[in-house]
Parts: sequence; structure tokens; C-alpha cells
Amino acid sequence: MISEQDGSEVEYYAGSSGKSGGQKSFLAFMILGSAITAQYGLTGNGDDRDCFRVIAVDEVFGKTDEAFSQRVLELFKKLDLQLIIVNPFDAKSRIVEDYVHSYHLVTERDNESTLKRASRVEYEAARN
Repeated sequence: MISEQDGSEVEYYAGSSGKSGGQKSFLAFMILGSAITAQYGLTGNGDDRDCFRVIAVDEVFGKTDEAFSQRVLELFKKLDLQLIIVNPFDAKSRIVEDYVHSYHLVTERDNESTLKRASRVEYEAARN
């Protein structure tokens, strides 16, 4: 599709059918970004720095490549969002590690779950 504003070619989504996993993820992140911007009234002029902005996401980077995930994490950081990221211990969870300030590990034993705050060292030990 051609942009009416400047004549450049732009991607157009009428739905997600026929799109790759990455294209679907991109569409989902665009919708999420728009919703976050609207929810928190983010204008980019600095007037919105004092508001509480928390986003909870579950396995958000499972179908994206690392470069795209890094761009999204940088955007969340730039918007000063506090993220609660729910992820299993897998290769994809390594993507978020440089953005994490606090870990909370959920363990299950004898059909009982426990939640424990963990340091980076405790987190690494639990991974192994």
C-alpha cells in the first residue's frame, strides 16, 4: 500500500491470516504499543514521568526474533514502563535478562506453589 502522506510504501494489515509468526507478533506489538500510549496518555513531552506504568506480559517474546525483542524492550525502557514478564526457563528468557531488576521464582513441590524473590545469582543457580 502507498502512503497518502509521503508516497512511501507501507505495510497494511487487514487481519493476521496469511501472515508469518513474526508479522503477527509485530502486529500484536503495534496494537499493544498503541493501547499503552492511550492508557497512560503518553505524549513524549515529559509531562507524564510521574505516573505509575506497569505492564504484565506472559511469554511475550516466544515467537519473535532476538533483534525485534531487543527493540521492543528498548522502547518499553524509553517509555519508563515497569514490566512484569512471565517466562519459563528457556533460551528465549535470556533475551530479557539485561532489563531485569528483580526476579521472582515460582516453584512447585507436592502440588504446592511457592513464590520467592531471588537475586541474579539465585536465579542463575535455579536455571542450572
